Amino acid sequence: MPDTLCRLTVHVVGADESAAVDLVLPAACPLGELMPSLVDTIFGDTAGQEHWQLTRVTGPPLNPALSLRDNDIGDGDMVMLTASRVPSPRISPTEACTVVALAGGNRESGHGATPWCIAGIIVAAVTLVRSGMVTPGGWHLWCAAALSGIAGTMSVALGRADRRVSTVLNTAAVVFAAATGVLAVPAAAWPAATLLAAASALAMSTLLARMCPGAADLPAFCAVAGAVTAAAALSHLAAPRLTTAGAVLVVLSLAGLAISPRITIALARLSPSRPAVDDEEAAAAHTLLTALVAGWSSSAALGAVVVAAATIVSGASAGLCAGLCVAAGVVLILRRNSHADGVRRLWLGTSGFIACAAAVPAVADAAPAQAFWLSVAVAGGCVAGALRAGRPEPSNPALRHGIQVLEYVALAAVIPLAFWVSGVYGLVRDASLL
Repeated sequence: MPDTLCRLTVHVVGADESAAVDLVLPAACPLGELMPSLVDTIFGDTAGQEHWQLTRVTGPPLNPALSLRDNDIGDGDMVMLTASRVPSPRISPTEACTVVALAGGNRESGHGATPWCIAGIIVAAVTLVRSGMVTPGGWHLWCAAALSGIAGTMSVALGRADRRVSTVLNTAAVVFAAATGVLAVPAAAWPAATLLAAASALAMSTLLARMCPGAADLPAFCAVAGAVTAAAALSHLAAPRLTTAGAVLVVLSLAGLAISPRITIALARLSPSRPAVDDEEAAAAHTLLTALVAGWSSSAALGAVVVAAATIVSGASAGLCAGLCVAAGVVLILRRNSHADGVRRLWLGTSGFIACAAAVPAVADAAPAQAFWLSVAVAGGCVAGALRAGRPEPSNPALRHGIQVLEYVALAAVIPLAFWVSGVYGLVRDASLL
């Protein structure tokens, strides 16, 4: 019959003290039940509010759910009594998407000179297009095509070695491909030029995405170029106006955001019929979804900026255009609550702010005498947003449901406002269809 008692030496290790106590403890009692009596025996009433645990001299902590015998502790052994401070209570995520996003760890934050290189490439492409349209017949077209081809080839050859270099090269290939589309027909009207540029960028980004499947920026380029191509084609067929093109781009981009999870599941082949998905496939799908959200949120903000700029230039109804910009911005900002990933939330929030901010100059240009009220409202909104930015998301179910309802209301307002801005209602009225 095994002995029911265990004689051992307990070494107390703390920040300011160290001692050894010889004790006789029950060998079959779980450690979790022994710990309160053990701490009281050693410290009395001076024990602090700390989490005490027994550990081997060299080894992991003992399992508190098991007894000394089950933890392989026998007579004459030495154990250590250590304390670790109890962590503060915190809310643990329960949604699956939040758990997966947090499990990915922190992303690399230092991008070095990549943004500056991308900005320089965009400036070079704009300069090339401008000079080519002023002096047609030169080498501008062939220069843009050569730069796009060289950048694409270098991206395929060197992209796997350095993702930052790949991002710069992919951007150069897509931007100069768009410049090639514009310079192909320098005298074309803006709908045709936009269609050629967007189609060229879409072709280049799609080709590079097939050649470099691991690049995270190429799906975003495909999303933006595809939305701009469709918007330019539809506006060219229906009504070649900037407000129409911007409104169509906003609607198509928001539709793409709505179906981006399904597109990700289809492209990543993550159907429910698959028995298991490894970590690499899950990370690739995660990156693809982030790229699609970034691309379509950017194109939605671009559409809102185009609508606001066209309103100022053409003198269209500022109220309708501002309403469309604000509705699109509210949808983008509130869509952040549907994503747990910080990068996607940043893209959605930034794009939504740009869309809402685009309405400010349009309204101020239409009513300059009342612009001071608008300035006060915008400043107050920015301060409120800064105060709210550092706080956690609301946990009240009723409040979260109300925010979701507000998002649906703003989304439902986008379609009629887009029809109104693009002139669909006026076309129906003039044609006496109703």
